[in-house]
Amino acid sequence: MAIGQGIYKYLAAEHVLFVYMMASGLSIPTKTQYIERRIAKDLGVESYTETTCLTNKSSPDYEIQVEIQRQSTMWMLYITLCIQFPALILSNICGGISDRYGRHVPCAVPCIGLILNYVISAIVVVFELPLAMFLAASLIVGLSGDVTSVVTGCAGYISDVTLPKSKERTTRFALIDVSYTMSNSLIQFAIGYVISLYGFAAPFYVGIVLIAICACCIIFCLPDRRAYAPSSSTNTAIQTNSSSKEETPKNPINVFRNVYCLFKSAPGRPGRRGWRLCAFNFIICASIMLIVANSVISVLYTTGQPFCLNPVQEGHYGAAMFAVFTGGTLLAVTVLQRFLPPFWIMHLTSVSVISSVVLVALAKTTLLLYISLFVGMFTYMAIPVSRSKMADMYEADEQGVLFAFSGCLCGLAAFVTPLIFNAIYSSTLHFMPGFVYFVMAVVGGAAWLVILILHVKEPRGNTHYQQLHGDDLDGLPTSCPNDDGDDGVGHEEVGFKHN
Repeated sequence: MAIGQGIYKYLAAEHVLFVYMMASGLSIPTKTQYIERRIAKDLGVESYTETTCLTNKSSPDYEIQVEIQRQSTMWMLYITLCIQFPALILSNICGGISDRYGRHVPCAVPCIGLILNYVISAIVVVFELPLAMFLAASLIVGLSGDVTSVVTGCAGYISDVTLPKSKERTTRFALIDVSYTMSNSLIQFAIGYVISLYGFAAPFYVGIVLIAICACCIIFCLPDRRAYAPSSSTNTAIQTNSSSKEETPKNPINVFRNVYCLFKSAPGRPGRRGWRLCAFNFIICASIMLIVANSVISVLYTTGQPFCLNPVQEGHYGAAMFAVFTGGTLLAVTVLQRFLPPFWIMHLTSVSVISSVVLVALAKTTLLLYISLFVGMFTYMAIPVSRSKMADMYEADEQGVLFAFSGCLCGLAAFVTPLIFNAIYSSTLHFMPGFVYFVMAVVGGAAWLVILILHVKEPRGNTHYQQLHGDDLDGLPTSCPNDDGDDGVGHEEVGFKHN
């Protein structure tokens, strides 16, 4: 997947996203554990440790543990609210800006917000300041766009440098999810050891270093394909990813108008693309809900009867979950794409997900829990395939708004999922602990039904995309600018073919 020469061969949006995910993923587990310790200290418990399978509800220790978990859950809910709701608007604005001024904007701005967040959080831990300071730090992250903005920039960048309907585009969209799963797997393994050895401030210091490296790579090393490249052979400036007919530039601040334009029909684009956009986003959001619900509920489900996993075993199970999902995604994009069309990969994903959650619901041993992970190894694949299909429906100057809109829906899905499925789990725990996994299977079945409809309704006509040849450029140069000029535009990305 070399996209240029020199360092550009080895640095891509996926690498930047992986480092950002590593840095961002340190926040929630560290703050959760620190808040629990602070609340326990305020309640007079000097040495707080989580106890698994504590069933004596009349015990004072049990009541204290429930109170600590209740208060810490509320604090984490407030922190999530401070991040998610500002990010819904700001990420859409950053997405619109990226279509006009480059993908660096939605990638770099969240880095600034995250660094400020970690600086404030480290100060809170070191000087034991009020926990409300975490809310201010989280609000800064939300106002910078959070991870939604970074994913928007990276997805738009990938759309800029890959050809429509190509396997490379789907593969590189899949690497976005691989970055997420790999970073979470590493964090699950390492975060507990780092905190126990160096204290709660150490993860924030590590995060500051990682995000500083990420910001430097974005600003100084990652070539921006949305920039205008002056041509030496003509008196005009060409934009490598724009259509031949220029439209009036969209105002990136007008979020609602830009999103509305995504649902309108456009000349030369697939008809009725609005309902297809809704369908693909439904598939993505359903997949996000299943992934988040599985990871959240599994902590409660596996630490209770009959599994009674301790914190170390639970950490290993969570890490194994992300590791298996990473391996399944890589297997799908490297092997299955050679033999199966995109929609059949999505069908396989649906079967994999539904079978996995049903197996967990029926499991009585730890062995079956791990077997269910391998059954659901293709859980993530519906997401990159859907993103690739959506990108094929829109022009280059709409990609930022498209992925910002989709990212906001994903953010909402990720936010409401714990609320919904935790409520279902607590309501059905007394008669069937695994009932919540059957609800997940129903959600997966609904997504599969939408996939079937899209497959049946898929346009059969010839696509309007075609690769540009030297005789069809209408005045554009028949050769790309010299890469020695550091313009960062790869030949294969513009669609030129040398004779």
